[in-house]
Amino acid sequence: MPPLLRAAQFQAQVLLDLLVDEKGKVTCIRVVSGHPMVTAPAIDAAKKWTFHPKKQGGKNVSFYGHLQFHFSTGEISESENPCTVAHW
Repeated sequence: MPPLLRAAQFQAQVLLDLLVDEKGKVTCIRVVSGHPMVTAPAIDAAKKWTFHPKKQGGKNVSFYGHLQFHFSTGEISESENPCTVAHW
């Protein structure tokens, strides 16, 4: 994250549409919405993920999915799930 955003109280979300192949690898990503300063880190993270393949008729098949990333420079609240928000 750029230093300017780190110094500010910045919060943003990025929503991505994904195409995952029959091996569980992300093959295509489309940005649905999100702040331009954090869409690239969200895309980079999504490209590294591997999913469990979906099955249809006993065979692995490709599928579409959505990922939502939350970015924040603020403090982690007690009610927040630390697995769903990236803090810097």
